[in-house]
Amino acid sequence: MTVGGAVRIRDILGPLGEAHKELPIGSQSCVGMVGTTLGGGVGRYNGLHGMLLDSLVSVRMATAAGKIVTASAMENPELFWGIRGAGFNYGTMLEAAYSLYDEKAPLVLNADFLFAPKASRAILEYFKTFGNSLPAKLSFIVLATYSRTMGGVSLPSI
Repeated sequence: MTVGGAVRIRDILGPLGEAHKELPIGSQSCVGMVGTTLGGGVGRYNGLHGMLLDSLVSVRMATAAGKIVTASAMENPELFWGIRGAGFNYGTMLEAAYSLYDEKAPLVLNADFLFAPKASRAILEYFKTFGNSLPAKLSFIVLATYSRTMGGVSLPSI
């Protein structure tokens, strides 16, 4: 699947579902696909398909010198490697191509929890008990955020 630089994750959700395909998209649908990819792309399908960056096949970009180039494992492989680690520094991404996966999880349960700051240590210790034994279809995303009503920095888990 190839997307332009301005495509947001929400723009591809419907077409992916209709085609019974999956992509390890980031955790928020309002952000851009390419920006999420260059930042790694942590999402709910990481256990099944890796991060969004792992699905990146190629990019077409404008360099600082004004040249339009393609980077992939076969074409400009050094640039492709660099983009996959520090992509924001190499130019403006015009489009990106991704590998898609056959649908494995047509139904997903998403539950968001917000924990008080004083519970943070216990929550992190709980997640630590999973070690490397977390089933591929089970995903935890832990974020730290500030909540005045909760009394400070808290850890919402999604």
